Amino acid sequence: MTAHDELQKIVVEFVVVERPLNTKRPDQASGHKVPHEGCVVTTADGQKYLIEKGVAPDHMEELHRIGGEKGSRIVKISWNLPPNFRVVRPVKIKNTDVTLMQLLEASGKDYNWLCSNCWNSTESIQRVLTEKAQLPWQFKAGLDAGIMGVIAMVLFVLIFRGGAMTN
Repeated sequence: MTAHDELQKIVVEFVVVERPLNTKRPDQASGHKVPHEGCVVTTADGQKYLIEKGVAPDHMEELHRIGGEKGSRIVKISWNLPPNFRVVRPVKIKNTDVTLMQLLEASGKDYNWLCSNCWNSTESIQRVLTEKAQLPWQFKAGLDAGIMGVIAMVLFVLIFRGGAMTN
């Protein structure tokens, strides 16, 4: 089977996976607390593939890559995950006619550490498979920070205003 034919396979299962950032092997330690994220998809014939973005070529044999050195890539994997990855969450597929190539294209070819990274890639792939609009992680983080700021401000006002009223 050619790589082109393989990229036309239909995806039937999808899980989000992560590994420590900047580690390609399980024996390498990383001081980073932020994980690298990717997807493992299974096609109708049972073959598993890792789709990820932001990773330079390494020891894994790539089926296809779009973009530059850190663009999106797809790697055929064995039945087990590479040892440094762990499953974060399975995702229920609603769009049942999506190919590997469509997911690779959804992942995007251009890498940018701030707004087109591995997390954005995973969210874009999820959006294609679930047909559900999702906010980018950057927006969610900003919203969470804003909510925490408002809560902190209200508590500050209540504590210090309450203390001023007792004097």
